[in-house]
Order: sequence, then structure tokens, then C-alpha cells
Amino acid sequence: MNAIMEILKAKNGLTTDAAGNVIVVPTSPYEFRTAPLREGEAALLIGPEAYIGLLLGLYQFDDTLKNIVPFDTERFGEFIRAGIATA
Repeated sequence: MNAIMEILKAKNGLTTDAAGNVIVVPTSPYEFRTAPLREGEAALLIGPEAYIGLLLGLYQFDDTLKNIVPFDTERFGEFIRAGIATA
């Protein structure tokens, strides 16, 4: 896992702590960014497995954007349809 995370760290501009946890900024239940990080914004420190799970669409954030939960396909469809309707 360490080798994979080193590749992802370089490719995606990740900020990590000494234990290898990744700082992410949730922007919706289904989206997040890892850079740029801005002082004072709500960010989460998540483990490498959770980060990879987010990338693979296995996990998402809850409605508070403070916790990681299993991906909900039905709610994601609603999210996409709402975005298309407002575009």
C-alpha cells in the first residue's frame, strides 16, 4: 500500500501526516479536493484505505461532510439529476 500511496501522493499533490493519512476537503457528498489547502477550511484527515475507497467510488461523505460512509448509488443518481437540472 505504501508504494501505491507514494505514487498517488506525487500524482495528486496529496498532503499527508507522518502516519500516511491524507488531508481531504469535501466539497459535496461525492466530491473532494486535496489541493490547494486553505487555512481555516473544513478538512478531514483520512486513512489511505479510505482515500483509495473514495477514488474508486466505494465511499462517499455523509450529508455533514464530516464522515465517510458506503457509496449510495440511488442518492448519487439524484445528485447528478439535480446538477443537470440546474445547469
